[in-house]
Amino acid sequence: MRALWALCFIAILPATSALGQVRPGRIGAVPRPMLAPGAPAVDLNPAALVQLQGWALDYAHVDAHRSKRVQERGDAIWFGTRLPFGLALGAAAHHVRPDVGQDAGSLAVSIAYGRESLASGATIAGGATLRFVGSPDAARSRVTLLDASVAYYPVPWFAAALIGRDLNGALDVTRLEERIPGSFGAATAVRPFGTSRLTLETYSAVDTEGRLGMQTTAELQLGRLWRVQASWQGAQLFEQGDSHRFMIGARIEGGHVAAGGGAVVERNGGTEPGWYAMAGLRSIAQASPRAPKVALTVEIPSLGPRSLLRTLRYLEQIEGDPRVAALILRFAASGLGSAYAQELRSAVRQIVRAGKPVYCYLDAASGAEYYACAAGSGTYLDPAGGIRLVGLSSARVLLGEVLRSAGVRADFVRIGAFKSAPEQLTRTRSSVPAVQQRRAYFDDTYGQWLRDLSQDLQRSVPAASDLIDRGPYVSHEALASGLVSDLLDWYDLDRALEAEFGEALQVRARLPARPRHRWASGRRIGVVVVDGSIVDGFNRDVPIVEIHSSGGRSVVGALEAMAADPSIGAIVLRVDSSGGSALASDQIWRAVRRARARKPVVASMGAVAASGGYYVASAADEIWANPATLTGSIGVFFGKLDVRELLTKLEVGVELLERGMRAGLESTYRGFTSDERTLLAEKIRIWYRLFLHRIVEGRGMEIDDVDAIARGRIWSGEAAQRLGLVDRLGGFSQAIDRARVLAQVSVEAPVVIAPRRPLGWTDYLRAELAPGSRAHATLDSETYARSNRPRPHRSILTTATGLGAAPGKALRLALEAMLTIGGTRAGIPLAWTDAAAVLP
Repeated sequence: MRALWALCFIAILPATSALGQVRPGRIGAVPRPMLAPGAPAVDLNPAALVQLQGWALDYAHVDAHRSKRVQERGDAIWFGTRLPFGLALGAAAHHVRPDVGQDAGSLAVSIAYGRESLASGATIAGGATLRFVGSPDAARSRVTLLDASVAYYPVPWFAAALIGRDLNGALDVTRLEERIPGSFGAATAVRPFGTSRLTLETYSAVDTEGRLGMQTTAELQLGRLWRVQASWQGAQLFEQGDSHRFMIGARIEGGHVAAGGGAVVERNGGTEPGWYAMAGLRSIAQASPRAPKVALTVEIPSLGPRSLLRTLRYLEQIEGDPRVAALILRFAASGLGSAYAQELRSAVRQIVRAGKPVYCYLDAASGAEYYACAAGSGTYLDPAGGIRLVGLSSARVLLGEVLRSAGVRADFVRIGAFKSAPEQLTRTRSSVPAVQQRRAYFDDTYGQWLRDLSQDLQRSVPAASDLIDRGPYVSHEALASGLVSDLLDWYDLDRALEAEFGEALQVRARLPARPRHRWASGRRIGVVVVDGSIVDGFNRDVPIVEIHSSGGRSVVGALEAMAADPSIGAIVLRVDSSGGSALASDQIWRAVRRARARKPVVASMGAVAASGGYYVASAADEIWANPATLTGSIGVFFGKLDVRELLTKLEVGVELLERGMRAGLESTYRGFTSDERTLLAEKIRIWYRLFLHRIVEGRGMEIDDVDAIARGRIWSGEAAQRLGLVDRLGGFSQAIDRARVLAQVSVEAPVVIAPRRPLGWTDYLRAELAPGSRAHATLDSETYARSNRPRPHRSILTTATGLGAAPGKALRLALEAMLTIGGTRAGIPLAWTDAAAVLP
C-alpha cells in the first residue's frame, strides 16, 4: 500500500539533498538533452514538449549495482502529447527510493505552448510543470512545487532555454523542516549537422543558496536505429562536498518502440556504480529496418493555381521519402489544361528518374490527363472506362451582340491590333490578328504534345499524330493501341503491382507523419503567388463563383517581408495571371526589383502569365515557363461598360449631374466622348511606354526589340524563350530547384508560400464574420499579412473566356464585370494591361 501511495504522488523528495536541487533531472540517471523533444521534458524542460510529434510514453528504472547509495534510485513514467493550436501537455509519475530517509513520490503535470514563426522558421515556446510531492511518512508534509521554462529554437543547429525549478519553494511557503531552495539555469545546445544526428548540450544552474550545478550531454545517432548518450552532472561545484555523476548508455528506436539502458557512476566521497533501463512507445514511427514497401495513391482533384502548387510540392516530398516504393496517380475530373498537364508530366518524369515507378489509374480520362500519365511507368484503365485523346480545342465566346441587344455598350481604347481581349465584349467574330495569334499558339502547344507523346510512347511523331486522330478510345481500343498496360478494376491493382515488383506492396492513400529531426526550418525558399486578376489594393475572393484577384498591396507586402527575412534564401515569384491593373502591376514589379537586389528571385509561369502577369515576371533574375504557358500580350487597354440603354429598357431612370468637362469619364451610364477618347489614347500610350521600359530594364533587351514582339501579341512559353522573353523551360518544381541552387541551400530546404487565400466558403465566412479579421493573411499573419477584410464586389473589370472555356465561364466572367464596375480611387482612372482570363 505504501508503494502504491508513493507511485501516485511520484518524484523526488525536494529536501533530500542539495544535489537534487541543481541536478536537471528528477530521475536524473537517464542522459538526455534538455532541449530535445520527448516525454521526459516534463521534468527536464517543459517548454521542449512543443517539439513533440504526436504522443510519447517513456518508462525508466534506476538502481544501484551493489550498494544502495546511488542518489534518486527509483522508477519514473513520463507521457507527453502535442495538441492543436501550438499546445502540448505532459504528465509524469515518480517513485524515488533514496539511500537515506523514506521513499517519496510525486505527480507532475505540464502544459506548454509554442509557435513556429512562418516568417523566420524559428520556434519559441514556454512551459510550466506543477509537481505534487509527498512521502508516506506522516512526519513529512506534502508540497506543491512549480517549474517553468522558456525555449528558443532559432535555427536547425542551435537552441537555448531558461529554466526555473521549485520557484514557489524558494518563497518558503512549505511546512517542511528544511527550506526548499529554488534554482535558475540556462541551457544551450548545438547540432553541428543541423539535425538530431549529433546534439551537444551544456546546462548551468544556481540555486537561491548560491550552490552551482552543471551538466553536459552528448547524443549521437549511429545508423538508422541506435542512439548513444553520455552525460556528466556536477553539483555544489567549487565547494567542499561536491558531487559528480557520469552516465553512458544507448537506446534503439525502431517503429513505434524504443528501449535502452546504461551505466551510472557517482562520485560523492566515493565511487558508487549503478545502472538504468528504459522503454518507450511513440505515435510517430521511427526508422525501421523492415519497413514494408508502400505504393502510395495520390488523388489528383480539380486543379487551380494554388491546388496545383500543393500537389507538386506533395509529389516532390514523395520523391524523397524512402518509405514510398511506388506512386499511383488517380485522376478525379481534374479539368487539367495543357500547361498544368505539362507540369504534372514533368513531376512524373522526375520521380521515375529518381528510381520510383509511377503508375496511373484512369477511369474516363481526358487527353490532358493521359498526356500527364504517359511519362510514367505504366497506365491502367477501368474496363468500362475510356480515354478522350482527341487533341486540343478552344472555344472563344464573344458577347458583343448579346450585350448590345441587352442595352449594354462596351467602350474600349487599346494599343495594338493584337490586344484582342476587348473583342469579347465588342464583337461577334474575332479580328484577323486575334485569330492568327491564337492559331500560332495552338500550333506550338499541339506540336509539344506530339513530340512528348512520341517520346513517352516510343513512337514517331506521325504515329503519335495518328493516335490522336483515331481517338477517343474505349477501354479495349486503348489496350489494343498500346495506350495502356492493362484493363483492371481498381481493387485488382495491388495484384498487378505485385507482379511488377515481384513482391507484395501495401497500397495506401496516405503515409503516417515522419519523425522530425530539426529544431527549426532553417533557410527556406519563399514563394509569392500572383494568381487571378491583378487589382489595386488587397487580395479579393468570391469563393462561390471562384473569382480570385491578387491585390498589389498584398503581393508587395509578401515580397517585402520575404526580402527582409534572413531565413529566406531565395524567392520564387509564381505567376498564374493574365494581368490587370497597370498601377498594381508596376507596384509589384518595383517590389520584385527591390527583392532582387537582396536575394535571388526566380519567376515561374503557370498556365498563363500574360500582360500584367508578364509585366511582374520581367523584374526577376530568371523566368521559367512551361512550353505551353501563354505569355506575352505586352500592351494596354482601357474601357468600361455603358449600361444606360439597358436601364432605359428596364424603365429605370438615370439622371446625371456633372461638373467638370470629364467628370463622367468613369461613369457606367454613358460612353466616352471624343475628347475623352483622345485623352485616353494618349494615356494608354504613356502606360504602354512604361510597360516597354520596365521589360527593357528587367530583361536587358533593346526597346525596339521588345516593341517588335509586343503590341498585344501572345506567345507560347517555347516561342517566348526563342524571343528572349523567357530564360528556361520548366515548371514550378524546376524553378524551386533553381532557387535552391541560387540560394545555396539543401534540397530539403522547406518552402513557404504567401499570400494565403481562403480555401472555401468556411475560410471566407470565418474571415468575413470575425471582427477585425484578416481574410487574406499570408502564412504568417503577424509578419506577412498586412491586408484588410475581403471586399468581394470591388475587384476591377476582368472579362473574357479562356482556352477551352465554356459559355458558362464567359457568363460568369461577364457577371463579375457587371458586379464590379468602377472600383477606382478618385481622380485615378483604371488601366488594364490585360483582362483576359486565358486568351486575350
